[in-house]
Amino acid sequence: MFLVGDDLDLLSKYANSLVLRFEKIPGLVDVTTNFRSGKPEYHVVFDREKSEKLGVSTIQAGLELRARTEGVEPAIYRKDGIEYKIRVKLEAASQDLRKLFGSTDVPNQNFNMIPLSKVAKGEESLGFSQINRQNKGRFIAITGNLGPQGQLGDITSVIEGIIKTELKPPAGVAARFEGQAQDFIDLRVNMTMALGLAIVFIFLVLASLYESFITPLTILLALPMAVSGALVGLLIFGKTIDIFSIIGLILLLGVVAKNSILLVDYTLQLLAQNLPMNEAILKASRTRLRPILMTSLALMAGTLPIAIGITELGSQRQSMGIAIISGVLSSTLLTLIVVPAAFEYIDRFRIFVNRVFARLQQTNSKGQGV
Repeated sequence: MFLVGDDLDLLSKYANSLVLRFEKIPGLVDVTTNFRSGKPEYHVVFDREKSEKLGVSTIQAGLELRARTEGVEPAIYRKDGIEYKIRVKLEAASQDLRKLFGSTDVPNQNFNMIPLSKVAKGEESLGFSQINRQNKGRFIAITGNLGPQGQLGDITSVIEGIIKTELKPPAGVAARFEGQAQDFIDLRVNMTMALGLAIVFIFLVLASLYESFITPLTILLALPMAVSGALVGLLIFGKTIDIFSIIGLILLLGVVAKNSILLVDYTLQLLAQNLPMNEAILKASRTRLRPILMTSLALMAGTLPIAIGITELGSQRQSMGIAIISGVLSSTLLTLIVVPAAFEYIDRFRIFVNRVFARLQQTNSKGQGV
């Protein structure tokens, strides 16, 4: 997480308060910041008006004070092709500007020595060892690692709640996620959009094939059952929602719908043969049971090596296999029960809607004829 602002003191205080709170979050360890408090320094602050009146240049005076504390390099000694810088320094007792401030002189434009105390004053302060900037603003980064039971999504949600409720950023300070937390948020948004578009495209294709916007709803009943089964499987095996598990969820949307398609399509064929509703549903369920089980078991068997994750590389994709197998298993079992039970009600609703639209068309045609 990055804390961005102009006041570094305010940023450091707020960052320290967040670090103390983040250390109490379960699953988050090694919480620290890239900010390091400065060391004690002695600052010489010049008075511009007094300096101008006495003809003291702050630049020249600064160079003079620097030479007093650090020394100067007036020459270079060369021997055997190697250059050695020569540094001339005062004795250690004469370098302490804090103690000798009152007896220190600086030259003016006429090279007259002016007491430093007449044009400046000394202040004790802390100097920052490092100042980090991003987008023309100062920032402090708060970092941490996941513990044995830590989950990136849960910890990110907890931190968002802390910033919004407990420790709100003060005025002039902005907090935003960076690193893996920001990547996870982007992944969550993009994958949610992908899941939504997948459902929309499936619905549009089915609606065009069945020439109805209601019949595809029966087929789409398998999707929530598959997603819920995949999430339960990830929870049972202790896996998190990552890029691989989300890919498995998107794959499920296209795979599990085929069970409902087999049932609904054959039921509609039987209804077209003037078979009663209940008899058509029972016959379609018995007839399509075998192909549904065969295709589902074949898919789960093919995904089993990914779910086992024997190698180290395979263990990273293990969540995808678990999500697919769990989703296919739950959707297969529940589709054989839920879809046949819901088909009759949804089909009756479709017939009712068609009748309503037919009546409206007749009314409009009569009105136009008059």
